[in-house]
Amino acid sequence: RELFGEANALGRFVRVADLEGRSVVGAGGEDLGEVAGVTRDGEDARLLIESGDYLGLDETYYFVPLSAVSMADDEVRLDFLTEGDLDRMREDDPEADMLLADDEEISIRG
Repeated sequence: RELFGEANALGRFVRVADLEGRSVVGAGGEDLGEVAGVTRDGEDARLLIESGDYLGLDETYYFVPLSAVSMADDEVRLDFLTEGDLDRMREDDPEADMLLADDEEISIRG
């Protein structure tokens, strides 16, 4: 099985565990952090991005709608969002019970 599943007209299905820890790249090619998980509120799923220094200090979390996320060459991309855009999506430390289980699948453009 491919890491990111088969693509279809709506995107590709991806297990949450296959996304976690992957680098997230912004519209200008900048490194925005890494995937910390996925949350769902009703029908709306959001990617949780974690950003911080290399020691794991001063971690910041962002919730990004999956509609803004795509996959290209096994890379998680925010094609239309920059680091400045992310600052407006800042969240407090999310609670673990908000996150989807590792074995759940979500659909991502790609």
